[in-house]
Amino acid sequence: MADWYDHIDDERKAFIEKQHLFFVATAPAEADGLVNLSPKGRTLLRVLGPNLVGYLDYPGSGNETAKHLDGDDRITLMLCSFDATAGILRLYGRGRRVDLDAPELARHRASFSGDFHPYVRQAFLVDV
Repeated sequence: MADWYDHIDDERKAFIEKQHLFFVATAPAEADGLVNLSPKGRTLLRVLGPNLVGYLDYPGSGNETAKHLDGDDRITLMLCSFDATAGILRLYGRGRRVDLDAPELARHRASFSGDFHPYVRQAFLVDV
């Protein structure tokens, strides 16, 4: 049976920060479009508040997540632990693409210290 939370508590935050892989799933607003499920590597996902997470995005795909969020802001992030105690955490929310020079991202820039470099194309923020 799944447990549901209305915010990211300290235990979930620790789980998120420990993972080196997460998945992002979005779908277009039109029912005839394709769902996009993308793996994201490294430790790019950051907990920015009790109901806010964000990650930096790199080129290498068709940018479907940004396209989908322009039409329908629903997004799901999934993290899997393969440690001795396996676990899965899904974050359901409303996402948005954020330019790297946007004031909203500037408020959280310290959370991504060391990860900004020329290959980062944009960021995504998700209200969980």
